[in-house]
Amino acid sequence: MQSDIMNRSGIDNTIGELLNLGPYNASNLRKLKVSGLDEFMDVVKTFLRSVNTAYIKNGEKYISACEDIRIGSKPIRSNTPYSFPFRAEFYEKVEGLKNKFDGIIVENALKKLRSISTTLQTVQTYSLEEFVFESEKTTVVQGFHKLSNEIEDAKNDVNKLKEFIASIADYQYFKDEYERNPESENPMILVGLTELSLDKRFETLPSIVPMSFKENFIMLDKMKELVKPLEYFFDFIEHMIKYPNVPSADLKGFGAISQLSSEINDHSLNGLLKNQTDIEKLMDGLSPILTTQKASKLANISFSTNQKTRDVVSNIYSIVKDLNEISSSVENVDNTFNDYENCLKITWYSQGITLTAMSAESEMFEDLYMLSMLWIDYQKLTTELTNVTSLITFKHPNDILVSYSEISKVDVQLKSILNELKKSLDQFQRIPKDFNADTFTTHMKEVLNYKETFKTSLKNERLANEYLVFNCLEELGSRSRDVNIASRLVRKLTVYLDSDQLSLLKTYFNSLKEPVKLFTTNESIETEMKKQSVEKTVQDLNQQDWSLATTIDRAVTGIKNVLEVKKLVDLKILGQLLRNMDTVSEEITKLSGWSIKRKLKKKWRKVYDVVDRIEMGLQFFENWIHETDISTMRNISEYGSFFTGFEKMPDMWIDNSLEEVLDYVIPLVEDGTLRNELIDLKSKLDRMASLDLQFSKYNYEKVPEAFGKFDKFLNDFFSEDLPIGSEELTEDWTIYYSCLLLLIFILITGIVLFILWYYKLLCFKQRKNRTLCSVVDMDADDKTVNPLTEDLLVIMVVNASMGAIQQKYELWMELMKMVVNETRNENRAFPYIQLAIRKNWDVNLPLNPWTALQSIRLHANTFLTRIGNIFTVTQSILSECGDITNYTSFQGPMYASDDHDDTRIDFLSLIAKDETEYAVMIGQAQSEDDPKNLSLCAAYFSQGPGGSVKIGPFTVETLDETPFMNQGTAQIDVTLRTLKITDKRTKKVSRTIKHFHMSTWNDEDIPPFGYETCYQVMQTIIKSKKPILVHNTKGVGSAMAFVGLEYTSRMMEYHEEYTYKDAFRKLIEKRYCSFQNARQIGWMHVGSIFFTSRNHNLDMYMFNQMNNVFFEVDRAYSGVPKNENGVKWC
Repeated sequence: MQSDIMNRSGIDNTIGELLNLGPYNASNLRKLKVSGLDEFMDVVKTFLRSVNTAYIKNGEKYISACEDIRIGSKPIRSNTPYSFPFRAEFYEKVEGLKNKFDGIIVENALKKLRSISTTLQTVQTYSLEEFVFESEKTTVVQGFHKLSNEIEDAKNDVNKLKEFIASIADYQYFKDEYERNPESENPMILVGLTELSLDKRFETLPSIVPMSFKENFIMLDKMKELVKPLEYFFDFIEHMIKYPNVPSADLKGFGAISQLSSEINDHSLNGLLKNQTDIEKLMDGLSPILTTQKASKLANISFSTNQKTRDVVSNIYSIVKDLNEISSSVENVDNTFNDYENCLKITWYSQGITLTAMSAESEMFEDLYMLSMLWIDYQKLTTELTNVTSLITFKHPNDILVSYSEISKVDVQLKSILNELKKSLDQFQRIPKDFNADTFTTHMKEVLNYKETFKTSLKNERLANEYLVFNCLEELGSRSRDVNIASRLVRKLTVYLDSDQLSLLKTYFNSLKEPVKLFTTNESIETEMKKQSVEKTVQDLNQQDWSLATTIDRAVTGIKNVLEVKKLVDLKILGQLLRNMDTVSEEITKLSGWSIKRKLKKKWRKVYDVVDRIEMGLQFFENWIHETDISTMRNISEYGSFFTGFEKMPDMWIDNSLEEVLDYVIPLVEDGTLRNELIDLKSKLDRMASLDLQFSKYNYEKVPEAFGKFDKFLNDFFSEDLPIGSEELTEDWTIYYSCLLLLIFILITGIVLFILWYYKLLCFKQRKNRTLCSVVDMDADDKTVNPLTEDLLVIMVVNASMGAIQQKYELWMELMKMVVNETRNENRAFPYIQLAIRKNWDVNLPLNPWTALQSIRLHANTFLTRIGNIFTVTQSILSECGDITNYTSFQGPMYASDDHDDTRIDFLSLIAKDETEYAVMIGQAQSEDDPKNLSLCAAYFSQGPGGSVKIGPFTVETLDETPFMNQGTAQIDVTLRTLKITDKRTKKVSRTIKHFHMSTWNDEDIPPFGYETCYQVMQTIIKSKKPILVHNTKGVGSAMAFVGLEYTSRMMEYHEEYTYKDAFRKLIEKRYCSFQNARQIGWMHVGSIFFTSRNHNLDMYMFNQMNNVFFEVDRAYSGVPKNENGVKWC
């Protein structure tokens, strides 16, 4: 901190850490308008006193349902009546599962395994000590005897269940396939939203409802206006929520400096300082910051709070965040109610049988989700059950003392085996008790029985015309969204704030006024500290490598965060999560919105993933910490060795989606006791979510080395000073040597520049042509021009396809490790200029300088295929890549902000300058009208023909929008748009491009559609010899996988000696952090064989064989945790 403040730029963040605010720009404290808080709080208090809650519930449900229809209909938005193809493949799969499903096997095994689990919980409470009462021994023996008998009785049923699950392996991902396939799901969306619109169409709201909402919304508008000047204040509140109370906060700030000073003076640093001379020298070196800590009035500032206050502040921040999301006045809500009513009256469809069919289909997949928990490692479970019965044989079952002695002798082994068995049985405990296998069979039968009815209903004119209702609601756009947010906000205010909480808020806000005033009027910490910068001891100490402090801080923070998680687990947070699993699901079921229910249910199911991550992380931590003895450590380097092995620590992060679900549900819960329970759960989740628990993104392998370097630095610092009188002489010679070295450097530089100029190796800008530093073609030495002959191509395809399942898995994991461990050098000789910071979301994300885009500066790379096509791949959010894991780096088109330029302008300039003819966009797009979603790339076109978007000097018009056609068949997964881009700055009127949008291909995933669709799109775009633009809306792996299909297949087609590994290595050298998981790499490997087979009309047999291998690998390894190198399958 001292070095940062005295020697480096951008010190405001460091001063923020001194004030215990974390990496917060302290200069923003001067912008805080605390004075406006009183008026804002008065309006909130007035609102809570006068809010009309009599008709909130019905009105809110009505608004929520209409907005749900508007948002939910986006995947099926249309300008013509609906016409869906018959779902023959879907019904065939349901038929196949129904015929194979045996509910008796499932029910019998579940019943017995749950009974074993209950008995196991009981026997794990027994004490097996030598001195226990006779009656206790009897209880122990009887308990274990019961457990042993139940296990023996269940073994046969478990084996049957194992065989049954293996027989229906083809249906393990049926639900996922269904949800990713619009052809299957879109009819369900239509019927579900039609049912909801029918329900609201005939609902008559009393006239008092709009009037009540209008009264409430007038006050919300006033609140919104008062919040605007408080923007910096609530940004500060956001930091306050996240930082001052986390366990790592005590490592920094004035409080930590005071503690360090005390520990140095009272010799409590465990012998790290060898003598009094070292102590005095260190105190001298730290004198600027120690003096500041003692003298500055700011040292007494504290922004920490107790948990109760923090929860209330967090709630008010959530409320203000919602207020800021309302884009315009909501006072005229009565007009919106009228518009809703008019839209719903356009057409209506009522067919009870169709709705029954939809309900049966929905229930069937709900049951299938529960059954998905049956896919476990049965070999492991069978082994654990056998181990228990092998260990406890009960040779003399009627002799209590002998049996007790037998059990107590294997106490240690037994505990270990029973703990492992409990983990396996917990999987079955997660299947809800009300699950019924017979009901599942009934639901499947109903789906099949209603097949023809459903088919006929989809042809009904009224149902087909529901698109008119959806389009009408869509025209309300942001007005509907704002009213929906406002209606929920009214309930949120009444639930989260009462008189006691307002009093807490007022006390806290008042406590901030004095510290803020003190900061704005106080002297500069930087100025005071720099007065002492002339001291040599201070200068020497300030030479410390700041990156060592960062590395050590992250490691220590990681340990403290795990210990904090341990505290929360001791507070029963995991049990509380699981206990409320069904409760929250029931509350979600009560919601009126059809699509929001599906969305929240999907998010809430991640509870089990969170619990598993935390338990796995804590188990690893316990095992790791017990292997280390810190009592023998006597120097800093030895303390570094303590962290050896910590790099394998599994990630334990809390999924934000759980908090989102609770935040949505809590205001709607009417049971006060349950609501308080969920509020308490949310508070604990908030505490855990504020901790950085994604350990894989940090390179902990370097922590021991960092401690060692820091130890060496301190030893050098403490070393003997030079003899008196030698300092001046040394200083003089230093000047002479420096001048001589400078002259030599200038001479060598001149010679090098002359040689580079003579051989035309420099790429300076020229006035006329303005040629930039060129993109390097890393394959320039490859002069191959002809592909292999057909017989060699067949051999290549066969060789690439060969290999067992395990071999393929190991190959693809090895290639992912290659991506994770690649060297990412961002340096390139002058005149290459690194990308401007404002064009990076995060400057820590590496950009390959050799293939970096030069014509227009964006975070993008350009490279060529062997048949001359030029691909430009830009990047959006990077989800995972080696040491850069989970950095949020929005590097595709970005919106303008305080820290970033609107790179959409650069993006469109690139299209114009490179005369791009084709662009490919992979992932979900956001609309210009919707709230800005910073997890997706910025909107740069309008969805729907006839729309337009203005971006700086550019206007982007959508001339046409249709499904991509392949041999006369519409490819619903790919939307083809014709975009007209006009730049008013240039004489050229416009540029028209074809824009392929693969909206169903999600981040970190493989596409839900087949290789043929990718192939046809690729065959279309490679006709162009202009640069082809490919980008994700989020992530990077899918864009590289798509381009890689063409690149790797061509490399192998042109080089007999190339394996897929060779082609892959050539691909990833073009762009850093190319892939997010091994699954994407395996999918691309199979696809390269498909592309080669199609390019040269080869038999598809080898492709089909290899595709089956990929599916087997995917089934076997999906969900497998990361290995020791942080690499994962998916």
